[in-house]
Amino acid sequence: MTWGHARSPDMIHWTHQPHALRPDQPYDKDGVYSGCCIEHQGVAHIFYTATQPECQCLATSTDMRHFVKHPAN
Repeated sequence: MTWGHARSPDMIHWTHQPHALRPDQPYDKDGVYSGCCIEHQGVAHIFYTATQPECQCLATSTDMRHFVKHPAN
């Protein structure tokens, strides 16, 4: 389970981007599940669910192309 990623200039025409999040850590090895994304002061904050153990995790991005998972997840 990954987070797909697409961009749109008008919410009608979409361009697919590389996946935003992939399961690559022990805590999210079974998938990166539902969550939300908010922007604050130019930084995107993605809150998502992991399963080992079940918990809420954080990833951030300043360019909406490269996402960094928080070291305290």
